[in-house]
Amino acid sequence: DDITGHEDNNRGALELKGPDTNPGQRNLKGTLVTKVLNLLKKLLDHLAASRKNLEEHEIQAAYDYANFKAQSELENVTLRADHERKSAYLAKLEIDLEVARENEDRTLVIRDDAQINLDSAVEDLEIKRQFYAQELARITEDLAVMEEVINIFQSRVANMQDVLSKRIDQYQDGQQLGGISSQAGDLQKQWGGRLNEVSRQ
Repeated sequence: DDITGHEDNNRGALELKGPDTNPGQRNLKGTLVTKVLNLLKKLLDHLAASRKNLEEHEIQAAYDYANFKAQSELENVTLRADHERKSAYLAKLEIDLEVARENEDRTLVIRDDAQINLDSAVEDLEIKRQFYAQELARITEDLAVMEEVINIFQSRVANMQDVLSKRIDQYQDGQQLGGISSQAGDLQKQWGGRLNEVSRQ
């Protein structure tokens, strides 16, 4: 006999027709069948539970993936917006940098021009200062000479007046007086010419 309780069809048919000659063997077969059926039922239950558990895990995995995908898309949107904002800010900075460089170039040109003008003005002022200093020294020297000439002239005139007074008192001769007057005129012309020459300088 097979352990599953299956027998040849002909033999099974003959046994069913005849009297039950071995009830113990029949009980053993029934027990084995019951155990196999119970084992199969447990296996089916286990497969059903496993299938349910697998479905639940698949559903959870699908939910987790969908949630991950949504979070990723949201993060990508945020990153794209941040990237666009930073790109726009970078473009603005590049424009500002270019404008700043242009302003710097213009400022450098203005500074260089101003420095050139300043150096030229300082040089011009130095030339004028030297010229004024030379002219002041010359004028001061001329004034000193003129003052000396005036003092000498005044001294000579005073002496001439004394001489004339004494000559007039001593001589009443008009010819001699005329000669003295002529000498006084010559002296005045001499010193007057020197004064004019100093003044022209």
